[in-house]
Amino acid sequence: NDANLVMFRHVLAPVDKAAAARLLEQTRALHKATTQSRDATFAAARRLRATIEDLLPTVAAFNYGPDSLDAILASIEADAKRGEYRDYASAEQVAMAAQSVVVAFENDGKVDGEKAQMLRNRLDALYATIKDENSWSVQNFNNALAALRAAAP
Repeated sequence: NDANLVMFRHVLAPVDKAAAARLLEQTRALHKATTQSRDATFAAARRLRATIEDLLPTVAAFNYGPDSLDAILASIEADAKRGEYRDYASAEQVAMAAQSVVVAFENDGKVDGEKAQMLRNRLDALYATIKDENSWSVQNFNNALAALRAAAP
């Protein structure tokens, strides 16, 4: 499960878009390497680990401002547009990740009360799309995710 890696890439988006793109490329290379050989997998994993270790201090030192929320949600939404969240389990993970980010920004005082309420309402709508696995729709989920992101700026 690479959920933490995916979330790190999204949190990296407002810090360094080029690095976030590089992280995506290296993640895909790791996935591909797992179909090739053990040596290829370890080599790809080492490259990815080195990249992450290089980026951690930069991300830790970054002052995430209110505009950063939009950049993070835009990164998540871009994955949706690429078809990354085609199954129910992925959608659940994304909803939880989006909620974590919004709550972190709210708790840190990066969004005002009115904006926080709007974001919570959009999160509720996002969660409503994953309430029932049997009626889940990728289109409804992506629309709710886009609405959440639209409330961020």
